Amino acid sequence: MSSLPPGGEEKLNPLAGGKVMHKSRARWVGAELHVEWSMEREGQKFIWGSDVRSLQDSATQRLERHVRTASPGATWWWFSGGSGAALTRIAEP
Repeated sequence: MSSLPPGGEEKLNPLAGGKVMHKSRARWVGAELHVEWSMEREGQKFIWGSDVRSLQDSATQRLERHVRTASPGATWWWFSGGSGAALTRIAEP
């Protein structure tokens, strides 16, 4: 796993032998880490979203994830209440 520079610069991670490109940008907003990310195939985004991570206490990380796909009507909001916990769907428009 590679590190994610939190200064707003774009990070590129080729996947699937270079057929898929994972792109991300991270920045700190107060005590939260905001990450915008996308996955592209042949230069076209097929899934993208944003993550907001924060510490609830010294042992618990909160993750809010918004994911969109190129498929019409597919948008989800996710929430995880603890480090390593499975993501649980909390709303779907």
